[in-house]
Amino acid sequence: MPDSKEEVPKSDITTVRMWGIESAQGEVVLETHNLGPCVGVAIYEPESRTGYLAHIPNPELPGSSYEVLENRLVTHFKEEADFARMKAWLGGAKALKNHPEHTDAYRQWMIDALQDIGIPGGSITVEWIGDDHLSGGMKLNCADGTVEYRLSDFQPMAI
Repeated sequence: MPDSKEEVPKSDITTVRMWGIESAQGEVVLETHNLGPCVGVAIYEPESRTGYLAHIPNPELPGSSYEVLENRLVTHFKEEADFARMKAWLGGAKALKNHPEHTDAYRQWMIDALQDIGIPGGSITVEWIGDDHLSGGMKLNCADGTVEYRLSDFQPMAI
């Protein structure tokens, strides 16, 4: 007897690791896990259905700096990109217990960095990790530009 269920096509899934920045177009889902004090940056251009997802370490971590992170973010966009049409989401940035003031500055820097490259402030959605969660992750569906935040989704990840 033939199977009456139709096979549902699954989107390709690309995992973005710490320090990683990936881009994809169409039926692809970009995801990152274990953000903790790091920030997930999702950027979506609706006309081309192109998504970008970055897992950016907190600049307080060894080997990191604001300048290096901003350069890595900006260099992954085409020079002709129309940032005014793009939407952006920020997630993660769990407060560092010993230096909460540094976390606040880092969070604001990430918002400012997106505005500096031309993404309008009204197009930036923010979902920071609260103190009651261990970690979090983000998914960006490049087919329709939807972003899903997942809290406390700690998963082992190779760096």
